[in-house]
Amino acid sequence: MDPLVLLPAALQAFSIQMHLHGSLSEGVASMYSSTVAAEQAGIDVLWWSDHEYGIMHYRIPTTFGFESFAEFDWENEEWEPVAGQQSAMKFLRLRSEEDAHTATYGPPAVQGLGSFRLTSVGKTVFEFLTERHAATARSLVGDTKLALSVLPEKGTAGVSIRLSKHPTDSLYLNYFLDNDAKPSRDGNHYNIPVAFTANEWNHLVLPLSADASAGFPEFIGDDNAIREIHFSVTDGAAHFDAMQVQFNTWYPETFQRQRDILDELELQIPAVVQLQGVEQSVAHHVNVFSINTEVRIPNGIGNLVTAVHANKGLVSLNHPFGPGANADQMNRQEILDRLVENNAYNVDILEVGYRSRGSGELADFFWVWDELAKRGIHLIGTGVADIHHWGPGVNPVNNFVSWIWAESTSKPDMLKGLRSGRVFFGDITLFDGTLDIVSDTGHMGQRVYDPDATITIDGLEPDDQVTIVRDGIPVESFAGSRQVNHTVEGPGCFRVEVYTVDSTAKVFSNPLCLLDPRERKK
Repeated sequence: MDPLVLLPAALQAFSIQMHLHGSLSEGVASMYSSTVAAEQAGIDVLWWSDHEYGIMHYRIPTTFGFESFAEFDWENEEWEPVAGQQSAMKFLRLRSEEDAHTATYGPPAVQGLGSFRLTSVGKTVFEFLTERHAATARSLVGDTKLALSVLPEKGTAGVSIRLSKHPTDSLYLNYFLDNDAKPSRDGNHYNIPVAFTANEWNHLVLPLSADASAGFPEFIGDDNAIREIHFSVTDGAAHFDAMQVQFNTWYPETFQRQRDILDELELQIPAVVQLQGVEQSVAHHVNVFSINTEVRIPNGIGNLVTAVHANKGLVSLNHPFGPGANADQMNRQEILDRLVENNAYNVDILEVGYRSRGSGELADFFWVWDELAKRGIHLIGTGVADIHHWGPGVNPVNNFVSWIWAESTSKPDMLKGLRSGRVFFGDITLFDGTLDIVSDTGHMGQRVYDPDATITIDGLEPDDQVTIVRDGIPVESFAGSRQVNHTVEGPGCFRVEVYTVDSTAKVFSNPLCLLDPRERKK
């Protein structure tokens, strides 16, 4: 939080989702889907934060050798496993069990010692999976193809690709070996015949990005990711071998192509502004907010933060209690101690607006935030959803957004407003008002010498409970929308919390902090 950034008076509070993923990394939804959902929810701005490993195709498993049902995720790849890191697996799993089948491994083979032979009475489907969550980030952005060798004996062999959701239903590319059929569309399924020679290896290269564009022209074709790969045989037998996802577009072209897609979406849905950022995985996940966003190979959080600050950007520390149920189960004191020891890694922003995430509940996030401020580590607080599904608001637990007071929704203005700390956050499904704290010399998100401040909040229900919290301790409460004068007695920080009458989290301010007048420079 920068005490020197002052904003002009003519400002508007713009709602913004600052943490979400789309088809360029691990999002289940397309960028289009989240944009549709954002418009429905009344969100003004999406600041995208796809992962660097999706943008750069960094350490993404793209092959399967079919030597057995499973192999290490680094096998047959162009990258090596990380020293000291436990290897994950990629594997085949039976998806449909209703029809009689046999699945074996052995000769003949295109590569290695064997292939996967599937026989079926009726239709049997096997699914290709990876253990690592990040490994699902196989984007169609640009020009992505799937190479696969198939030796058909009889019946019909096929491979189906489940793509991203548009907006709530996944799209499917269904390839099947057939010399006579024509491509056809059946709802969200595009069926594509592939010419073949029986009883010989057929080395296929399937143009996924191009076929997604051809099959679903109402959508942006490469605004998709490979979510699942299915291999099938109907009433016959076939061998499968030598699968490889072929990326033909690389960083920085992938990042530029995402920017182009976001520009197209702004034209389609002008009510939602599209800003481009990135989430970097450097021991801790961090989001980068800057005018000219650069994506970097992970090289330590300190190096990253230094580089972003040199580029006049901001960095947020994401989900400090861990990303999910399998997160590092540190308690809040341990998390605080780690952050204090490392000066919060010199980041600018802390994601605190989660009802529940990892090992922390909302009260735990606020406790760490308040305790950091007591120790002189003042971070801008934001509320986010970290969306991986079809759009904002679908997660009833974590559907927070932030509101930034700014002159416009342009990237420079939003970044300026964010840097100033004049930000509040909460549940957009419950709150559509504004919240601000100002004094004669500053506003929330800043440190000032003036002890007299005005809290203005509107859009509340009459029985909503508003609490003024001073250094983590509630000091005053009232109900409903109003303007309240508050005097800070002595150095410290105060902020505002609002809950519904049934104690549901609604909206929260950033703190206004009073500096010790004795330390003021003459």
